[in-house]
This record gives sequence, structure tokens and C-alpha cells, in this order.
Amino acid sequence: MKYNVLSLTALVIFGMAGFARASNIITIDGSDGTELLGPGSTGYDISAGDEYLAQEWTQASAYTNVSISVAVGTDDGSTGTGEAFLMNEIGPAATGINELAEGSFTIPAGGDSLELLFSGLNLPAGSYFLLLADPTGDGLDLWRFTSNSNVTVGAGVTYDGGQFSTTGAAFIPANTFVPYNDTEFSGRMQVTGTSSVPEPSSLILLGTCLLGAAALRLNRRNTAGRR
Repeated sequence: MKYNVLSLTALVIFGMAGFARASNIITIDGSDGTELLGPGSTGYDISAGDEYLAQEWTQASAYTNVSISVAVGTDDGSTGTGEAFLMNEIGPAATGINELAEGSFTIPAGGDSLELLFSGLNLPAGSYFLLLADPTGDGLDLWRFTSNSNVTVGAGVTYDGGQFSTTGAAFIPANTFVPYNDTEFSGRMQVTGTSSVPEPSSLILLGTCLLGAAALRLNRRNTAGRR
């Protein structure tokens, strides 16, 4: 009987592990584009006065333990410092209430790999805006970009494109934003999290656990009946 109990425990742990696996929400990553800002350019300037780029996605279900990373870099061989905002609304009506996460981050020299901005977030179903800014920068800090063909999204997630600001509000997310005028390239980013909707593979694993538990219980009854 000890073997049966251990087997049941292993089945339950193995099945429930499928629910805790982080999955892709939205990833925009690949080789750098070279057309957006002219020949040789590899990103969108996030420190040119009041022109700040935000990218939006919409998710139909909730995710927990969400992590957000971006590819950023400088063009002059030095490091920089940027500011990131995760918002559920941007534009003149946005206030601190709409701010879900905010923090500074280091912009590496050159830069190519994804840098972690936020982790451990819980995001219900809705639309989200990731905004990068460097209000005191020198115009050489870039959000690296890639072709829109390198966009992948999770189930029930849509990429809504980018917007850039045209005014200089004191609270940067409250700037007036207009649609990003380049439909071929987007800032490189990755958003992952644990979905509240089990994947089919997770349901299969749980079903296996339940069947195993039922079989073990039936075996115990049959064994007891033969005594």
C-alpha cells in the first residue's frame, strides 16, 4: 500500500506542475531591423525630448507571475539609464491609478539581449501598454527593434502595435500618443506568465492524475474485499 500512496502523490505533483509552467504572452524578438530611423539605425530613440514609444497588447485571460523584458542599448559606447512604465491606459486621461509598475533600468552599451524590467506581476484580462523613456538622455539610448514578422503571441493575446508621444506632460504616460507610423518594425520585448486557463497538455496531465487516483482507490477496495 505504501507504493500506491507514493504513486498517487507523484501523479498529483506531476499533473499540477503543468499548471505552473510559464508560457509566452507576447514576444517580439529577432535580428535588429535597419530601416526605421534611416540607414544603419537599430532602434527607436527613447530619449529624444518628449517622443517616447509605447507598445500595447491585449490578453483575453489573466496571467500570474508575469515577467517583462526588453532589448535596449546605446549608440555611443557608454551606458544609460531609462525609465519603464507598465500602464493599463496612456494619454491625457492617464493618472497614477493606471500605473501598474514603474522602475528605472540600465541601458547597456551596444545592447542586444533582452533585459529584465519587471517580474512577479499579476495581470487580469485587459489591455496593457509598455512605455520606455529616458527624459534626461542624450538622444543615443535606443529601444532595439525587429520586423513585425517576429511577433508571437499566446492564446487569446493580440498585439495592438505601438504609439509615440507628441507632447511633454509632467507625468510621461499622460502625454498625447499617436499611432506609431512604421508598420514593419516593433520594439523587441518578451512578456511571459502563468495562464489562469490550463493548456490542453495540462488538462491531459490532470486527467491522468485523476484516472490514476481512481484506479488506485479501486485497487484498494478490491484488495480489501479479498481479505
